[in-house]
Amino acid sequence: MTLNEEHYATAKRMISASSTKTFNKARSTQIAKFTKLTSFGRTHRRQEDLASHPLQRTVINMSARRLTPVEEYVLALGLNFAVVPRVLPKEEFVQRLEPKLYHMTNDAASNIRVQITEVLRRATLPASNLTKNKKDALRNLRADKSIHILKADKGNATVILDRLEYDNKILALLNTSTYKELKRDPTANIERKICSKLSGFKKAGTFGFLWFFAWMYFAHDTPREHPTISKEELEYIETTVGEEQDHLTPKGQGYKTPWKSIMTSVPVWAIIVSHFANNWFFYTLLTNMPTYFKDILGVNIRENGLISAIPFICNFISIVVVGNIADYVRRKRLCSTEMVRKIANTTGFTIAASSLIGASFVGCHQTALAVFFLSFALIGNGCLQSGYAINHLDIGTRYAGVLMAITNTMGTMSGILSPYIVGLLTNKKPTRHQWQIVFYIAAFINVFGMIFFLVFASGTEQKWNRPEHGRQVLNINEDGAYDNPSSSLLVNGSESNHISNGVVKS
Repeated sequence: MTLNEEHYATAKRMISASSTKTFNKARSTQIAKFTKLTSFGRTHRRQEDLASHPLQRTVINMSARRLTPVEEYVLALGLNFAVVPRVLPKEEFVQRLEPKLYHMTNDAASNIRVQITEVLRRATLPASNLTKNKKDALRNLRADKSIHILKADKGNATVILDRLEYDNKILALLNTSTYKELKRDPTANIERKICSKLSGFKKAGTFGFLWFFAWMYFAHDTPREHPTISKEELEYIETTVGEEQDHLTPKGQGYKTPWKSIMTSVPVWAIIVSHFANNWFFYTLLTNMPTYFKDILGVNIRENGLISAIPFICNFISIVVVGNIADYVRRKRLCSTEMVRKIANTTGFTIAASSLIGASFVGCHQTALAVFFLSFALIGNGCLQSGYAINHLDIGTRYAGVLMAITNTMGTMSGILSPYIVGLLTNKKPTRHQWQIVFYIAAFINVFGMIFFLVFASGTEQKWNRPEHGRQVLNINEDGAYDNPSSSLLVNGSESNHISNGVVKS
């Protein structure tokens, strides 16, 4: 946008008028302050009191020593009074200058060093700001061990106390309940804890580097590009997932992601709702359970590694055990894929919701019972991995990554909302009743996610998972979805390979 000359002149005039007005207002305010200060000095101070007034105000002698006028004058200068040194402290100038030059370019720093060196070479000490009798007074005060000179707690006054009285006051303060004597120096213990924390970060960073290099070596864009994949495994993946059709499709004729069909698919929304419900209770445990343990139960689980580790060990075991049970049931054709997913999902949410409600009634110092409910809740989370979490592959193997991105993004919204709601409920009132409300909300969301998945989830491949180009003729079931060839292979047990939570096993 460009202003014409008329508008520019108007804007310039308005800015100039505003700045002039602001300057005149500040100038008049400062003049009024100065006038008030000078008039106060003329009307309230007598000339004969000017010499004694600073000493009476800035030197408070509470000791048995009688101060001479010269000693009183020297103390009135203040404990921060800078005495002219005997020798010019050139090394100190250089030492304080170098850190500032570190952030400058080499040429600019060298130029400043040359100039400072020249200034220091020509510099001479100023005349002493203390006479000989004042220096003698300072030496006498420093040599007197019966007094203690210190600054007042408030103001700039200098206080002189008898050393014995000062020591007694310090001992009286230390003997109160405010302070207690330490049996040993805690510095070494604190250093050890800090080093342990830093060591944990170091190990995590090292593991991250190793994982990165392993991922770069073993991960490839497609199974066909992997150097160590067997022919049987490649054929199985390309047959069940559809990778072979994508590989044979010429460039420029690739398949577009069916965003509209995915976002209007009811089974997809069943996964989204379950993902949101699971993340709500999981983030409630992850971020707020330590606060609950500390405020309500009086236990700091952050300082107890075993208490913190037990629930997640149970979570790991439940993921492995329930995953294998789900595969066994499907392999033996005991239940359909849809039924297996719904049973696992319903079981997981039921366990999680009941554990949250049970944790809200745990009494003070019942740490073992609280850890039990927390572990039981994460066991429910492990069951959910064989429910909604693996259901992405059931309904759309080709777009499983896209589905996971969509559901995880929407599910992670609960990680933002859950801590905020907990903060609103418990920030000012961290009572048991408020925490019960937190757990009831999480349990209700779990039950809602369980019912939604139970009603609307599916275990069959959806029609939008098949590409539009070169689509094979497939039978359509009663639900309007295509029968998943991979599901039939998994259910009838005719193949020796199977998929467990998205991982191909032999």
